[in-house]
Amino acid sequence: MKGVLLPLLLLSTNVMAYATSEPPDWVRQAARQEVPKYPVKVTSVVLFNEETLTVEPDGRRVMRERKAIKILQRSSDTPVATRVYNVKSGTIRDFQGWLVAPSGTAQAYEKNRILDVALSQQAVYDEARVKVLESRDADAGSIFAWEVVEEEKTVFTQAIHDFQDEMPVLVSRFVLTLPATWEAQGVIFNSEHIDPQLSGNTYIWELRNLPWTEREEFGPSLDALLPRLAVSYYPPSGNRAALPSLNNWASVSRWLSQLVDSAAEATDPVRTKAAQLTANATTELEKIRAIGSFVQQTNYVDVQLNLTKGGGYTPRRADETLAKNYGDCKDKATLMRALLK
Repeated sequence: MKGVLLPLLLLSTNVMAYATSEPPDWVRQAARQEVPKYPVKVTSVVLFNEETLTVEPDGRRVMRERKAIKILQRSSDTPVATRVYNVKSGTIRDFQGWLVAPSGTAQAYEKNRILDVALSQQAVYDEARVKVLESRDADAGSIFAWEVVEEEKTVFTQAIHDFQDEMPVLVSRFVLTLPATWEAQGVIFNSEHIDPQLSGNTYIWELRNLPWTEREEFGPSLDALLPRLAVSYYPPSGNRAALPSLNNWASVSRWLSQLVDSAAEATDPVRTKAAQLTANATTELEKIRAIGSFVQQTNYVDVQLNLTKGGGYTPRRADETLAKNYGDCKDKATLMRALLK
């Protein structure tokens, strides 16, 4: 992420802009924690990392992220606060950041320090954007903290929480609150299983004292090493939000079929093209090869639309991709599926 955002971040002002504002209590509480001694290569430590997700009966989701990082020594790899959101179905309701000096003096970042940039630099169009706040000019001993509130309406009933990046972490927590009668299940990767704490319909997963992980040349990615949580929540059938209860692979298949099957219809233009492509083929394998070669030559164009409503899984109609001679992965796969019919 940092490599993608760096050119855009350099466009922002080098002048620190603050508004006088006392940080909330959770920042002060995080700052009072005792920090262990780490190897000299460790430049910062996460004091507190909390993500709360509240799901309303209509399916609307409100996410609040709180994070506080202590700068142990100045480095070119300064901490950056980021929050990805979808402009079609979500919004960042609030984004605040604070810098607490080693003396305890605190200041809030002005809103003009928070950048709003495209998430992808490759897609022709992408609804996903990211808010970015840099901690530039933070002295050793400073606390960089932020709080973000995001709201979203989506068909998906999953969430992922990264307990850690490569920095050591003192406290990392994910809190999920659901409507009554809804259920949830979580799986933790790269860590021992822990059961969530339950209070009514609120689930809490928490890990503490996570050590620093050093990147190794030719080593596995951090995703394969660091703990993360994947949570699925299940609304009851006939729920007010009309959300699918994707609690097994059969239900996932039924939901996905509704998005993809109609697009693979073998219309007259598709049948005509299939006949042309296979006119000289004498075996089934030769027909498949001829169709596959044609689809591979169809131009690849990535346009991301309606992602939080299943758009990332919904292909364009095969005859439309055929006529325009371009599409993304699912469009080209759907075109081949239709031609093979």
